[in-house]
Amino acid sequence: PVSEMDLPGSTRLLKLIVASVLLAGFLLVIWIWSRGDVTWSPELIAELIAGYGILSRGVYVAMMVLRPFMLTPFWVMGAVGGGPLGAREGVALATLGATLHAAFFFTAARVLGRDLVARHVAGRAAIAIDVLGERGPRYLAILLPIPGMPLSATFAAAGLSSMKFAYFMVAIVIGLFPRTVLYS
Repeated sequence: PVSEMDLPGSTRLLKLIVASVLLAGFLLVIWIWSRGDVTWSPELIAELIAGYGILSRGVYVAMMVLRPFMLTPFWVMGAVGGGPLGAREGVALATLGATLHAAFFFTAARVLGRDLVARHVAGRAAIAIDVLGERGPRYLAILLPIPGMPLSATFAAAGLSSMKFAYFMVAIVIGLFPRTVLYS
């Protein structure tokens, strides 16, 4: 999405926003570590989310987006959605949160790292990035349902490639839906 913008001011603002969110996420990780032995269980997260009442669904989606900063596995957050929210709503909200998470990491990599990678990558690595840009959406849709597939790093790698954002989003929804059904 950023490569299609021609306004240098808006690109700077977008870089500032993305860097701020990443910094806030890293500070969240440091805060969690400083509190000692924090183990995010599905029960603990469900109780935390339920405490927000009518806002609980929005809190759940936000937690899905920020999940890696909380050091929480995808399956834990998926199980949380399927429990108190019910299977259908849990799947829908988990898919929404995971899709927004993917969009954020794709955009963060595109905004903060694509130019740097383009300057320093050559040879076979550049060819691999080009192939990811061309064939990546199909591979994403096939590989994302597999449990254990690293999500955030995969989304960031796609952002570093020449993959079109729209194709990325379609592949993400197709690939993440089975995973959210499995865990919710």
